[in-house]
Amino acid sequence: MDEYIHPACIVFTFATANRGPLASLSKEQRDAQLAKAPLQRQSEYKRAAVEEGLGSPMGKEATKSFEKLLKWIQESTERGLWLAGPDFSLADIAATPYMVRLEMLRLSRMWDHKPGVAQWWERVKARPSYPTAITKWLRPEDIARYEKVADPWVDVSDNITEEVRKRA
Repeated sequence: MDEYIHPACIVFTFATANRGPLASLSKEQRDAQLAKAPLQRQSEYKRAAVEEGLGSPMGKEATKSFEKLLKWIQESTERGLWLAGPDFSLADIAATPYMVRLEMLRLSRMWDHKPGVAQWWERVKARPSYPTAITKWLRPEDIARYEKVADPWVDVSDNITEEVRKRA
């Protein structure tokens, strides 16, 4: 997850929900803001996302990474209810925040043709611990920021279509 999904999540988030505030800064102000990040690599993900959006090479790579996650979830659910076996486990927990982010960005259409992903996600959200672990921590201003985002589906679906064409 840390190697490919977390960077993908940074790109998706900064190309959408966090793009406006950073894009409104001058280049110098944006550079100063991004320089505060503890990992410069993360600053580069953010910079590319803000400056180039989801259609950028980094946005396309992020889309591929999320597609890889969803494919893994789909394949895992074909073997059982949970990702790493018969019981809810750390694998399910690790994937959950990234699924939350996709849903907040209105990108659940990424799993429209992956019924195992949709069913697994509904099981995760039905767990009694879900509200305590996830929704309780979402502040109204966090939710509002995502509600204001322009729908990113057009760019993401273009990235998916382009990747499918490359593989064909």
